[in-house]
Amino acid sequence: MSKQVLFTMFGATGDLAKRKLYPALFQLYKKGEIAENFAVIGTARRPWTDEYYRQIIIESLSGLSNNEKELADFSSHFYYQSHDVNDTSHYHALKELGDRLREKYNTNCNQVFYLAMAPQFFSIIANHLKSEKILTGKGFER
Repeated sequence: MSKQVLFTMFGATGDLAKRKLYPALFQLYKKGEIAENFAVIGTARRPWTDEYYRQIIIESLSGLSNNEKELADFSSHFYYQSHDVNDTSHYHALKELGDRLREKYNTNCNQVFYLAMAPQFFSIIANHLKSEKILTGKGFER
């Protein structure tokens, strides 16, 4: 995996993300598999802020590290976007945030999308990613 990547997680406030995804990303971070040139956009319906989301990330990693600086540095790469998968306007906001983060973190347009949601939403999300031009056709996109 490239160390330069933008992850977008749909369903970022759920149990799967807290128990499995955030710890897995943290392990990649600790091993140097992802470094300074990565960012994570978490999306879900809840009206959270970036700061609250980062606190949730840190709490989900409580058994993996006691190093407050390491946890703060890692969580600083996480951003939250309140999102309804059926609302086209939310994809516009997601695209704008993604564009800003790709530039800020120099991700070379590499993107990974993770859908921690019910399968009935997969096609809706995939269609919007394409129609709203979130998929750039540059870099790798998974």
